[in-house]
Order: sequence, then C-alpha cells, then structure tokens
Amino acid sequence: MDESSAAYAVLTEHAFCCQVVEREAHIWYTLSMNISTPTQYVRAWLETLPVEKKPTINNLRRLIGSVAPEAHEIIYHDALGYGPTDSGFDRILYVTVFETHINLGFFFGGFLPDPERLLVGSGKRMRHIKIRSLQESENPAITSLLAQAWGDGLKRVEQLHHKRA
Repeated sequence: MDESSAAYAVLTEHAFCCQVVEREAHIWYTLSMNISTPTQYVRAWLETLPVEKKPTINNLRRLIGSVAPEAHEIIYHDALGYGPTDSGFDRILYVTVFETHINLGFFFGGFLPDPERLLVGSGKRMRHIKIRSLQESENPAITSLLAQAWGDGLKRVEQLHHKRA
C-alpha cells in the first residue's frame, strides 16, 4: 500500500468512526490536538493534498498557530477546522482546498473589520478569503484578520454555549 492509499484508509476509517459518534451523540467530536502536534487524522488529510497546495496550507497552519497556539485542529467535513475544543460546532476558522484555490474561512467573519476588503461572502456570519498562491497567503492583513477572528470567535462560541444551556 503506497503512502496516499494508507492516508486515505486512515481518513475513511476516521470518517466511519465519526459518523457513528454523530449518530449516537448528535455531536461530531473528532480527535484533535493543537497545531504543533497534529493527530494522525490531520497528518493523513495533509498527505492527501496536491503537492502544489501543501506550501500554502502549511503557511496558513503556521499563521493560525501564531495567533491561536491553543487552537484545536480537527478534520471536519474534509476541511481543517480550528476552535477552542474538539467539537466541530465550536470552530472559529477553517481551511478547505479547491482545485483552483484554498479558502481560509471565518465562521464569525461578518462581524470583523476588514479594511483591506479581503473577506468574501454576503451572509450574516460567515466569510472566507480565496487564496490562490503562497504569496497571497503571506499578506500581513491575513494575520491581523486571524488574530481578530480568534479573539472575537472565542467570545462568540462561549455566548453560543450559554444560549444552549
């Protein structure tokens, strides 16, 4: 079995496990650790990426880790998710890969100041940045948005938990 097939096997096994958890508990929890110590599932997902996308993804992971070192990094719906817990419902940021670009997503991006007008989206809450190159991912305005999003998102996730209680 080659490396790519092994990575797919781990992800497939993980997806089945999580579907069972979701059905039984009505919440999708995944195994995660912080960004500096990715789980086997995150590592397996990273292995499946096209080679040309890996430098940009690694840079985005580094940027997120620099503003949110305590973030839990999970795989949720075939995307990297970042939040204060392992729950997919507590995500503040996400990274997902498309054929022509990578989306850096902000679950509460509609509330963020965006003087550079990088954020795309028209909904009440969610926004994303379409990143097409490593160079685009190095824009300092992205780090600023990530820092603002993390601080704001922590408060908003906490508020959501209090509303449910």
